[in-house]
Amino acid sequence: MHYIDGNSLLIDASLIQTSHSAAPVTETTKDQKPTHTLKPTNKVAEFIADTPKPTPKLASYKRPADPLVKLASLDITTNTSRKLFIPPALPKTESSKKRSDISVTPSIMGSMEVQFNDWQRVSAWNAVSVGLQHDIAILKNCVETRFHCADGAIKQWAATLSPLKQKSEYQQLVAVNNIANRLTYTRDSVRYGRKDYWAKPSEMLAGAGDCEDYALLKFASLQVLGINKGDMRIVVGQLTDGTPHAVLAVKLENTEYILDNRQNDIRLIDNSYIPKYSVNLSHRWTHFFAKRTS
Repeated sequence: MHYIDGNSLLIDASLIQTSHSAAPVTETTKDQKPTHTLKPTNKVAEFIADTPKPTPKLASYKRPADPLVKLASLDITTNTSRKLFIPPALPKTESSKKRSDISVTPSIMGSMEVQFNDWQRVSAWNAVSVGLQHDIAILKNCVETRFHCADGAIKQWAATLSPLKQKSEYQQLVAVNNIANRLTYTRDSVRYGRKDYWAKPSEMLAGAGDCEDYALLKFASLQVLGINKGDMRIVVGQLTDGTPHAVLAVKLENTEYILDNRQNDIRLIDNSYIPKYSVNLSHRWTHFFAKRTS
């Protein structure tokens, strides 16, 4: 009795015996094979082994004459001497952006502007920003409470600003521009021995300064009087003759006024001035002029 698999049973009639007789013996010669030799097999395995496997069909490929092969819409070159195509990066999410979305808008003095968030890139402004905010805090306390006025120059300036608290914002702009313009003008090379130096208000009040120092003092004074610091910015550019120059721009009710140490009246536009960039403690802007078409 032999098992072929789990379900089939093969019985060889020659192996059936009675209870009283011995099994017959079959003699084989050297060249003969046993008649009743059975080998255990697995039909499933034999079926799988005997089933021919499908032969995969290979798509015919003809190498193009041009060394550039276009695959999956990406230009991949087979010529190593050429620059490989680099897929564009995925769009950045809002949280990963370091700059605001670039948009061009009309700006001061007829220019166009592009706004960025990285105001620290203006090195001179970044260097003076800590001292500027420190002086603003001292000046504010001195104007409001007359305390923390150990600095004589700041104390005197605070006494000048105090009466302006009751004035309108426009009147404050006119007054601060006029009073600050009375201070002595001097070049950075003369006072500091440097080509360009942005002085904090206490330094300006202690001696003299140039154009950006006037603008910084006006910025600090108007913030102490209640003008929103986000509505003010230092504007750096040049005069039409190429002389570098800086002014303060202040926005009141969607109108931007220019406070210039060369003029006591505040202006909406100055045709003698070309802005290049502007900055405050929140943003920086790049300015340019659209080309005129004839």
